[in-house]
Amino acid sequence: MASEKHGTDGKAPDIADSRISNNRNLESLNSQSIQSRNITKTKKCAIEYNQNEAAKKKTHTPSWSVSGMILGVAGALSGSPKATSLRADNKAPLVSTVKNNPRYDKSVIELIKSDMKQHRQAIIAASAVLFVLSAVFFYNYMRAGIVLLALTGMGAVSRTWQRFFPLSFGIELVMLATVISGVVYGALAGAIVGIVSMVLSTLLTQEDPGKMWPAFATITLIGILSGTLPIANIALWGVIFTVVYDAIISAIYIATGFSPIKTLIFDATHIAFNYFIFYNLAPVLMSIVGR
Repeated sequence: MASEKHGTDGKAPDIADSRISNNRNLESLNSQSIQSRNITKTKKCAIEYNQNEAAKKKTHTPSWSVSGMILGVAGALSGSPKATSLRADNKAPLVSTVKNNPRYDKSVIELIKSDMKQHRQAIIAASAVLFVLSAVFFYNYMRAGIVLLALTGMGAVSRTWQRFFPLSFGIELVMLATVISGVVYGALAGAIVGIVSMVLSTLLTQEDPGKMWPAFATITLIGILSGTLPIANIALWGVIFTVVYDAIISAIYIATGFSPIKTLIFDATHIAFNYFIFYNLAPVLMSIVGR
């Protein structure tokens, strides 16, 4: 009896240890199974997230896309701010609000045409205002150029008669054009009109430009002086500038071998002609050009 009791007591610890070991194995297997399932779920979630992001990139229209801008223009033209409203995530326009607009099926060009017809009077009025402003701007800033071109052409053409009648008479309008340009528009304008009109007139009369350099230099000086000096009486100053011009070029031409008689004839007729022009025509031109 004692031995049986001892044998029974010896088996009890082994059975308890095996049960504990089995429980631990079961817990370890359960833990591994749970971890494996969690990893699988995580991978599935990651795959689904990537797929959703890829789908969003394909289906969603950025707010700065061409279609978004077209819808924005259409909404602005239709006067409906809802037509271009964006979702809270700022990804795609709310098309449902646009579809409620009867103008949704029209293209942008058609919308512009319809708005132009609807607001025709306002567009005509705005165009008229812009035309008037453009005309005023052109008149104020381009008028000077037109006047200077006219004066230059007047001075150049005034000497063409010498091409057919080579006489030593000082009948020309270069001096008048030069002085008026300098008095009204300044020294630079006077110098440019003087030299350009004199060069053009020399080409038209087929004179030798190499012999005309005293006239070129002196008329440029007259243009600068007419735009620099405080001139109140243009007629008087016009005659003074004519006398100064003739004195300078006559001294140079006589010194270089030109005929003194022809030079004096030119001076006398030039001063007399410009006296008449400056006292009769210059005031009229000044009133037209404006000072």
